[in-house]
Amino acid sequence: MTASQLTYLSNPLIFGTEMSARVLQFAPRDMAERVRTQFTLTLPGSKSRAIWALGLFVAVQFADAVQTVIGISRFGPGIEANPLLSFCCTIFGAGTVLVGAKTVAIISGATLHLLSQHLILAALTVACVFGAVVPWALVLNL
Repeated sequence: MTASQLTYLSNPLIFGTEMSARVLQFAPRDMAERVRTQFTLTLPGSKSRAIWALGLFVAVQFADAVQTVIGISRFGPGIEANPLLSFCCTIFGAGTVLVGAKTVAIISGATLHLLSQHLILAALTVACVFGAVVPWALVLNL
């Protein structure tokens, strides 16, 4: 065998597995289809797009973060109902802690959306509205 025959395989394998590297040529089309499906998926028993559940969840998280910053700046970190967030706000500052907490919440919501757990995502959104946004609005007289 010549050197060129040793370095080129007519059917290269991926990392020495049984899978051919030729399957990778279909990966971009499959990925595009999966992304398109996530944006066009409808909620069960409805014509509404499921992406709106995620969008509303993100908007509610943003509203909660803004109201929390206003509340902490007006009343201090003791006003925060979550003791872990209140403690972390005294150490790291409200902005840093809320960016971290809301990032985790939004990533978790996106994961629920990708796993098609839209009912859970909607329930968490409603719980956040009535458990955080409405109480902050009452306390802050908004």
